[in-house]
Amino acid sequence: MVFVTLNWDDNSGSGTATQADKALIVVLNPTRAESVFDAGGNQRVSATEDISVPADWVGESVEVFLGFITADGKDVANSVYLGSVIVA
Repeated sequence: MVFVTLNWDDNSGSGTATQADKALIVVLNPTRAESVFDAGGNQRVSATEDISVPADWVGESVEVFLGFITADGKDVANSVYLGSVIVA
């Protein structure tokens, strides 16, 4: 398996952010017009997640986005563009 690793600062307590919020991750491969996502990722407090991407993406540039969703799924934060990375 091939992974893209995301790390973030746990900002629980800022506004409505809670430790139990789940990461919402999108990895877009513009070359292939394909994407993978995880709408129920690790909790905000964990501050990291590995998301699996197809092995044939190795060496290609992907665009990475991160947002958070409440544990009950009722509220979603705006996503943030984390940048472009080369899948290794």
